[in-house]
Amino acid sequence: MPLTTLALTYGEKSIPVASIEEASALYSADRDASGLGASRWPMGEIVGSDGLRLFVSYNGRVWAKSPCAWTGADRDMRPVHCPLAAA
Repeated sequence: MPLTTLALTYGEKSIPVASIEEASALYSADRDASGLGASRWPMGEIVGSDGLRLFVSYNGRVWAKSPCAWTGADRDMRPVHCPLAAA
């Protein structure tokens, strides 16, 4: 079985990554370097060669569903990866 490859995408960038944690860290570092606020910085996506699709919010948290598509039923959703909890 072939290994899944991951890529972090946002704006016009697509960056190969080794893990969800690496994707979150790279996204956050680029966000900080840009100086842009949440209303101007694009949401990130982590896409896998196996069809995996995760979303990275401005704070670097990784979600199984796009925050833009959340409904009331999603109010208890927890992130797949939370950079502050991992520190």
